[in-house]
Amino acid sequence: MDAVHESFAHGVARTSLVGGIIMGAGAVIVLAVLPGRKAAGKDRQENAEEADAFPGRRPAPTVRPAGR
Repeated sequence: MDAVHESFAHGVARTSLVGGIIMGAGAVIVLAVLPGRKAAGKDRQENAEEADAFPGRRPAPTVRPAGR
């Protein structure tokens, strides 16, 4: 019975290690793909300038109500 427990513990440890490596790699990929805060700030600035250029124009809604 001791061999069964040791085998199970080894399998759990290996699976946890592989899962941790995959999660770490995924986090690095997400950080590389997503734009930084500077890019988001520029977009907001451009949107504000566009709104100032057309004062009578209402901004387009970004979220549609449910059920419509």
